[in-house]
Amino acid sequence: MTIATVVKVGPKGQILLKKSLREATGIQPGGVVLQELTGKGVLIKRLDSVALVSDVEAIAAKVRKRWPRELDCVSAVRADRA
Repeated sequence: MTIATVVKVGPKGQILLKKSLREATGIQPGGVVLQELTGKGVLIKRLDSVALVSDVEAIAAKVRKRWPRELDCVSAVRADRA
C-alpha cells in the first residue's frame, strides 16, 4: 500500500503527517518516532515506546548484576578518568 501526500514545511521546520498516514502507521499524538536520513530523503518510523522502555530496563538489570555495590556511579567515572 502506498500513500503519498504533499505538505508544506512550517516556519519552525515542522511538518504535518496526514491523518491517513498516522492511521496507517499507528502514530499517535505523544508517540515517539525515529527520523533517519537516507539516500532518498528522510524516513520517519513509529517507535514502540513501551518496547524501548523495556529494552532500557533489561540493560539496567544486566548492569545492576555486575555493578559493585560499594561503588557509586560518580566514583566509577572519577576512577575511569584517573
